[in-house]
This record gives sequence, structure tokens and C-alpha cells, in this order.
Amino acid sequence: MTLVRFTPQHAPFIRKGCWSWPLGLLHDKPLNQTIHTLGLELQEQLRTLPQNDRTQNAQTLWQEFKNKIKKVASIAAKSQLCKISKHIAALKKDLVDANKSTTLDEDEHSRMNVIALDREIDHLEKKWYKAAHNRAQAHWFIKGEQINKY
Repeated sequence: MTLVRFTPQHAPFIRKGCWSWPLGLLHDKPLNQTIHTLGLELQEQLRTLPQNDRTQNAQTLWQEFKNKIKKVASIAAKSQLCKISKHIAALKKDLVDANKSTTLDEDEHSRMNVIALDREIDHLEKKWYKAAHNRAQAHWFIKGEQINKY
């Protein structure tokens, strides 16, 4: 059996240990607004930059900007993952409460509510496990066939 891995010629090379932007944050409006504000601040700093200053130049300001947005994005990613797990926990609590209802056998609305909660929990858990599976697959792709601690 032959294994072939095709990589486009102009694909970026991501080294070990390089931080990459979480894909789930690309459409996060509050995060994008924060980055936009930081970018406007950087633009204003670049306009008022003194000539020939070795301690504060365009390169150092740009590096500070990248470090700031990396920090903001990592905080947003952690809070977003926490939101999903909290949402699942809240839905499970609601499902338990709905199943304890005495009108479950008689009321169709109660049964539909239980079904909707169950489907939403299932959907969020599948989304969570798919993301974990993709991370594990990427980790295996990078380190799986090498001699290392992994």
C-alpha cells in the first residue's frame, strides 16, 4: 500500500510551537471590534512616531500589536470553549427538570421541549467532540510517526 500526502506548493509552513489563530474566532464580532480598535490605536501611534528612535519604531510597535491581539484572541478562545461547556451543562439541567415534570405524559408541548433539548445537547456535544477529534488528528499528523514523548 502506498501513502501519498499532497501539500500545495505555496502553503505556509507552520513550525512546532507556533501559535495559530483559532478558526472559531474568525467571525467573533466583539473580538474583531477589539482588534479593530487596537489597530486604530497602532495607526495613530505610527502617525506620531518620532524619526530615528531606536526604542520605539514601526517594527516594535507592530510586534506589540501582534502580541496584544494574540493575548486577546487566546482569552476569547478560552471563554468561548467555556461557554459551550457551560451551555451544555445548563441544557442538561433543563432536560433533567423537564423529565421530572408531571405533565410530560399528557402535554405534547412538554414532550416537544424535551426532544428539542435533547437534540440541542446532542448537536453541541457532537460539535465539541468533532473539534477534539480534529485536534487529536492534527496532533497525530504532526507527531505520530516520530520518536517523541507523544
